[in-house]
Amino acid sequence: MNEFLFCDPSSSSLVEEFRKTLCSLWQGSQTAFSPESLFYVIWKIMPNFRGYQQQDAHEFMRYLLDHLHLELQGDCNGVSRSTIPPDGVMLSAGGKCCINGTSTVVTAIFGGVLQNEVNCLICGTESRKFDPFLGKAPAHDVSGLYVDAYIIPHRVRFSRISPFDFLFLSDLSLDIPSQFRNKRTKNQESGLICTLRDCLRSFTDLEELDETELYMCHKCKKRQKSTKKFWIQKLPKVLCLHLKRFHWTAYLRNKVDTYVEFPLRGLDMKCYLLEPENSGPESCLYDLAAVVVHHGSGVGSGHYTAYATHEGRWFHFNDSTVTLTDEDTVVKAKAYILFYVERQTKSGTDAKL
Repeated sequence: MNEFLFCDPSSSSLVEEFRKTLCSLWQGSQTAFSPESLFYVIWKIMPNFRGYQQQDAHEFMRYLLDHLHLELQGDCNGVSRSTIPPDGVMLSAGGKCCINGTSTVVTAIFGGVLQNEVNCLICGTESRKFDPFLGKAPAHDVSGLYVDAYIIPHRVRFSRISPFDFLFLSDLSLDIPSQFRNKRTKNQESGLICTLRDCLRSFTDLEELDETELYMCHKCKKRQKSTKKFWIQKLPKVLCLHLKRFHWTAYLRNKVDTYVEFPLRGLDMKCYLLEPENSGPESCLYDLAAVVVHHGSGVGSGHYTAYATHEGRWFHFNDSTVTLTDEDTVVKAKAYILFYVERQTKSGTDAKL
């Protein structure tokens, strides 16, 4: 990985400090490692994360991946030197969408493509446009006139969302369906338990947009009722699933503390693909590699820990303490972010979701 994660050390390079951190972590030392240099570079190039207040782990991950990708594309100031067509899109020989024309280790690992399809219910018009970029969360208002903010280091950009977009995805942000939001633990109540499949289905199901999200139909020349549906056009090697546990109300941001059941092995993503017939039997199966958990009542407080697997064993990471744990403990965690790795070879019986 060193050949990819390299940048001029004479400047404030997130890539270089991240490379040094990875090397230190893999040296096999039995003591805790404090990435102070990486910490201060993040402060310098990501002003939003300065200070010692509580930060959101998912937001930080998006900033980090985005800036790493930009540095690796161009120079160490996060300015891309890549040559991109005016519409930001390149097509492969098979007509598939390529991500910004320049691949990096970030896109090679986390890069996927999401298709957003909107249909006018009056005339049936289906508009299409390619619009890939890094780190963009899928828009839920796809009216064509809606202005949506997305994170780029040092600034906030604004982009109009077309009715039919191919978007780069480094993760999928999934709502916990409202009917499950009062179930806090796996064994608290009888009845149905919220599963990861429920959250994925909620994300990809056909949805009729309400009156506040009327689609500007170019054929009808006015805003019309429409339907929206997401498809995955290309799956990444590492699938990151973010469960949206924090929701804004009029005065504060509440936490959804619902337990969501998730599989350790054999997460099958084939039914969410745009063209599942073109995927091999193993290419859509994912096994869990890590889980991020938020402990506490709100985004502005609490504590983060993580579970991760290495050489078939599970470990719990809590600040400087690392302890051996087991699968039964992992599956009971109230996951905030789940990291699944694409299965390379067939191994054992699949625990399908």
